[in-house]
Parts: sequence; C-alpha cells; structure tokens
Amino acid sequence: MQRSRPLTPIITLHVLGDPCKLKNLNLYLNTAKRFSLKVDLVTNGVYLHDFETLLQDIIYQISISLDAGPDDHTSSTNTAISKKF
Repeated sequence: MQRSRPLTPIITLHVLGDPCKLKNLNLYLNTAKRFSLKVDLVTNGVYLHDFETLLQDIIYQISISLDAGPDDHTSSTNTAISKKF
C-alpha cells in the first residue's frame, strides 16, 4: 500500500473473492488508514452484515456487483438479492 499512495488516494478490494467475507477485513482497512488511503469495496452483497466495519470513515464506497461470475456463491447471491426485492 505504501507504493500505491503516491499514485492514488483510493484502493479497491475485490479481486480474489468478496472482501466482506474476510475475517480480517479490519486489518486491511487499518493498513489502508495508516497510509491515508480510502477503500472501495466491491462485494456481491451476500456478506454485508458487519455494519460497524462497513460504516468506518476509511470506506469511500461499497459497490455491489451483480456480475460475480460462476462460483460457489452465485446461487446464494441470487437468493439473497431475490429476498430483498
């Protein structure tokens, strides 16, 4: 993250799975905060339950991806979304 800071004020967590599923998400957020970086989380929405973590001022934006790709969570994403609507 230190090398990223001169290049961008915001980092995005999304590439290798849903960051909201991580038990140590706060570790990533605290590290970003140490380097004065804001965080954009991209999630499929299934794991949006730890609101205390998600409402931290370090989080710039939470994006919900409806195109999560074929993985083990696609059916649970569809189920969770259909319950909301």
